[in-house]
Amino acid sequence: MRKNCNYCQFAKEISGDCHISCSNPPQNQLQIGSGGDERYEKAEKLAEEKKAVVRCIWPGSGWFPLTFDGNTVFGCSNFKEKSKV
Repeated sequence: MRKNCNYCQFAKEISGDCHISCSNPPQNQLQIGSGGDERYEKAEKLAEEKKAVVRCIWPGSGWFPLTFDGNTVFGCSNFKEKSKV
């Protein structure tokens, strides 16, 4: 399963905005091009190796970590799943 920022404990909702913010972003940010599903696995490996967030961005996808579309993140070294309470 792909790690989605919307399910990360560091994701914060922004009032009046469909984007989210990140309260614990990695220092490095990498961009990955368009392609198929193989990007997810490659992005997760890159994120761990480089201690980074790996995004595929498009116009209107926002600015990480301030206000961004969680679906643009394909891998993140700081991802921690929200507790299921």
